[in-house]
Amino acid sequence: MCNKSNNYSFGQRLLLDIVPNLKWPIAILVIWTLLPADFGGSFSKFAKDNNLKKVGFGNTVLEMDPNQKIEQIKKANEKVNLTESVSETFKNLSKTSDEDLKKKLSKFEKAINSLQEQSSKILNETTKIFVQNYNLNLEFNKNKKNSFNFEIYAKSDFIVDISVGFDSLPFKFEFDLCDPSGYYKNLKSVKYDPSRRVIGLEYTSEKVNCKSSVSVTKMRNGSYMYEYDLNILNGFNVAKVDGFDVFLPVTTNRAVSNSLYIPGENNEVSSKYKNGEVVKRTLVFIE
Repeated sequence: MCNKSNNYSFGQRLLLDIVPNLKWPIAILVIWTLLPADFGGSFSKFAKDNNLKKVGFGNTVLEMDPNQKIEQIKKANEKVNLTESVSETFKNLSKTSDEDLKKKLSKFEKAINSLQEQSSKILNETTKIFVQNYNLNLEFNKNKKNSFNFEIYAKSDFIVDISVGFDSLPFKFEFDLCDPSGYYKNLKSVKYDPSRRVIGLEYTSEKVNCKSSVSVTKMRNGSYMYEYDLNILNGFNVAKVDGFDVFLPVTTNRAVSNSLYIPGENNEVSSKYKNGEVVKRTLVFIE
């Protein structure tokens, strides 16, 4: 059988041996010649406009600027707080709704839970520390004849204990559930020089919104009609962004309207079950 390489001259055979080894340098050269002359400047502008911190190969192609990441986790935290409270409201509505409305509420609740899961995933990737706020023995209008009491138990442990005193009815009272525990330093932005050295941190003093209210009216039969809107600070998640702490308030809203309390009867407002066991109970009683 004739060897086809013998049909080429020595110079041609040498070129065929060298070209395969040069395929990557040649490919890069071709690509570079096809790029516009201002590609470097255009890409730098693109990176700056889009807050790109790093471009590279492997797992990390684009890394978000720390200031963008701060905003992302803050928005995720707000969604988690909001969806948790809205989900609780849906559960309370479902108890007093007809079957058709319950089905509609169930669809909404599933959508809210999905949103909460997505937001929680972002937080779980960045927050490793939780600083608890203890909502125990929170007394307002002390030394009054009567009191409205709101309690939450996690299994057998107290986690929320709120008492609001009053002398006469009807009664309405507005108060703040996290003063002074709700004050914190909010990291707004991090400033860098061109070499990525930190040259400034911008903080603002913030206060978590814990404005709350309770109202009570006595009925002719000796029972009580009550309403409450409670904004409870559970604590702070602490996220690390570029080595700096970002404090994320974890809040819960508990609100009901036109609810009836009958002295001597069951004072449980709601309960949460897991594997057939009560893991959280909410109680209201007036004395």
